[in-house]
Amino acid sequence: MAVEYINCGKSVYSRVARVCKKDTGGKNILSQNWATYLKARLNCSIPGEFPFYFDEIQSIYKIPGEGRKFYGVFTTSLSGLMGSAICSFDIDDIQAAFKGKFKEQATSSSAWLPVLSSRVPEPRPGQCVNDTETLPDTVLNFIRSHPLMDSAVDHEYGRPAYYKRDVLFTHIVVDRLKFKIFGTELEYLVFYTGTSTYPRVPGVLHRHEYVPPCSWCYTPARVCTTVFLVL
Repeated sequence: MAVEYINCGKSVYSRVARVCKKDTGGKNILSQNWATYLKARLNCSIPGEFPFYFDEIQSIYKIPGEGRKFYGVFTTSLSGLMGSAICSFDIDDIQAAFKGKFKEQATSSSAWLPVLSSRVPEPRPGQCVNDTETLPDTVLNFIRSHPLMDSAVDHEYGRPAYYKRDVLFTHIVVDRLKFKIFGTELEYLVFYTGTSTYPRVPGVLHRHEYVPPCSWCYTPARVCTTVFLVL
């Protein structure tokens, strides 16, 4: 549930979270909780004056050996127009969001706004340290009440790699194909997506340009909806 829009009704946003590997919690405050936990929204949307958002992440995939990028399938809410999209994200953009401004709501009736840099304690909340139990109470109190970053993580290329109405993708696998034709090296990204009824190949990317669907598959697929991301 998106807490920053709770006053406007129930909204679900997809997030990416970061926790330091050596996080053992605070000494007194957050003694049994993460002391470096931060989260940011993942933006998968069709651009425009009024962007169309695919807010609910269903699955992610990272090509083995490619450590800086991952791909995800996102869907609309079931209460509105049905649709799905494939968006790609870069780890550097995620790290940049975590280095940005924090978001806060001063009162229960206030708008969510960025926190002034002068109000952020040192060392910076969420920054990895050798021993989180040595973090001062000011830092622990701040991160307990300000885990959300102000900036969302935007997807690459300014728009989804692929999107389609009236279908709900549930899982994704991505493969990179490289080959030569008459001495010319070609490279394609192939997206394999699954729904609750059948897996589907929606298309391929060639040098970041979408190529129409190349094939359909009707073999029953097992749906996987649990999503984990380790940074």
